[in-house]
Amino acid sequence: ESCGHVWMTPEILAELKTWIALEGLCGDMLLFRSPTGKTARLDNYRKRFFKPIMKGVGLGHVTMQMCRRSCATFMSDGKHGTLKDVQTHLRHSQSSTTADIYIQAVPLSVRKAVESLDAALFAGMSLEGAKGPAC
Repeated sequence: ESCGHVWMTPEILAELKTWIALEGLCGDMLLFRSPTGKTARLDNYRKRFFKPIMKGVGLGHVTMQMCRRSCATFMSDGKHGTLKDVQTHLRHSQSSTTADIYIQAVPLSVRKAVESLDAALFAGMSLEGAKGPAC
């Protein structure tokens, strides 16, 4: 059984409070539960919600693992926290798991090259209303 704490921004907390009120949850009721009120299963969540949402926005190939690795890599750039912060956020028991598996090293020169290409490709372009490829 997990007793860990998950920090949330005020914006996420406000959304969660609204959802709790709409769902009529109180006391010890599970926040994320199955339609029968039992503990939600991660595999069912992936199939019923995550994959359809990703497909709907043109990212059907994206997995939860990819999201966690992207989060770890982004947070580890030195501006968004320490290795310990990333480890805590991902709820890893060992920092070596976070550092060796989740954080993907992206050299600064590669980041700058990608940002430069992005700026050149999308200069003056609006992506509002654009539809991604059907993967």
